[in-house]
Amino acid sequence: MANVEARYIYVISSIWFSPDIFGQNISFSRDAHEVRIDIPTPEFTRELIGIHRRIGYYNPTIRTWDDNSNLQNLNLFTVLRVCVLGEAYPGANAQFLMDNLGIANSVLTQFVDWVRIRNGQAWIGVHGDPPELLTGQLVEQGTQAILQSNISSSTPDFAVLHGHPRAIGLDDCEFIKAKLGVSAELPQSELLLADALFHIGNAFPDTRRAVLLAAIACETKIKSVLRRLAGNKQKLVDLLIENPRDYSLAAEALFTKALDAIADTSLRNAQPNLHKSITKLFQIRNKIAHRGYIPSIDEASPVVNAANEAFTWLDTVMSETNVRGEPEPDHMPQGQRS
Repeated sequence: MANVEARYIYVISSIWFSPDIFGQNISFSRDAHEVRIDIPTPEFTRELIGIHRRIGYYNPTIRTWDDNSNLQNLNLFTVLRVCVLGEAYPGANAQFLMDNLGIANSVLTQFVDWVRIRNGQAWIGVHGDPPELLTGQLVEQGTQAILQSNISSSTPDFAVLHGHPRAIGLDDCEFIKAKLGVSAELPQSELLLADALFHIGNAFPDTRRAVLLAAIACETKIKSVLRRLAGNKQKLVDLLIENPRDYSLAAEALFTKALDAIADTSLRNAQPNLHKSITKLFQIRNKIAHRGYIPSIDEASPVVNAANEAFTWLDTVMSETNVRGEPEPDHMPQGQRS
């Protein structure tokens, strides 16, 4: 058997890396396989464009606000390579390439989701979207000789930025590496929020879907936070959340009355303006659900952004409360990352 490396190159909808990690990689074990995600370089991207000319027509530029409220353009990467290492029997090169495609797809899909959550790059895609394979290639590890090639074409989507994300850095690679190695479960409320930000920031924004997802994300998040903060008040939390007729509170009230009863704090008292925006988010959500209302982009954008700010505040509450035995929040909201 030969030591081989299956290399899968994917088209990515504008992923943003910090220059100090260009050319590095994330390596880990997954399902008894050695897996590596190669961080691209401008030279690698230009070389690939020379091979696959259609990428040359796709020059993504995303507009965002920097920390000083200045509008800036970011020229981002559109390709990413995932490698699966192993041993292949003679004559089984094509089979090895196909057998490990599922691992590469799974790793890349989860990597993208972690980046959307941790780095706020919500525009990359929507949770559950399959990765778009550009090239599959099997090479011998020692000689780098190409043993098998398989080309697949795809058409990348374009999305515009909405919010204040940050580039993927070394600490992010270490964090995501640990998650990918054990195929860690993704936090659902943060995934919903990332999808909401994608839909509001898309070149053709879907305001209804963005508001609905943001509202669901907020309700899921506050319920999770209440349960984690409850301590010996779990029965009270279950009563407030689970009993729909007698005691259940409206979603907005979970940020005020319920949180005050459980943790002696409330969004209304801590951040009155943010509380008003979250209240409006649920009001618009109800208009969409009950009347088929279509909010304008000027109406939807502030409340979707407010959802992101609410996540930041809830994570701060969790941190200040210092709940014992609980993990650090996986969500690092836009503009608030360390």
